[in-house]
Amino acid sequence: FALLAPGDAKDAAWCQAAGLVEIVTPMGEAQSRAFELATEIAQSCAPLAVQAQKETLWRAVFEGEAEGRRAGMNWRKLTRSSQDYAEGQRAFIERRKPIFTGK
Repeated sequence: FALLAPGDAKDAAWCQAAGLVEIVTPMGEAQSRAFELATEIAQSCAPLAVQAQKETLWRAVFEGEAEGRRAGMNWRKLTRSSQDYAEGQRAFIERRKPIFTGK
């Protein structure tokens, strides 16, 4: 917070160097890079895990850290008892790509 408190504008390179953002794209390429990342996530992550991360982050940002933690704990219980969780473990042991079903 102290880095941004003075109110002066920071460019993308500064934000990346400070660890505030992970990816910086050239002008006009942000949307295509976002679609690439979304595709990578959709192809490699269990749908329930993605949903859990999105909801947990949303709650933490808009409802407070405590609510975000609660949501994370609830999702952790649900995802660890899911078929996708078991499939992910099997796939890892068998050294293959998992086939997630969202269950």
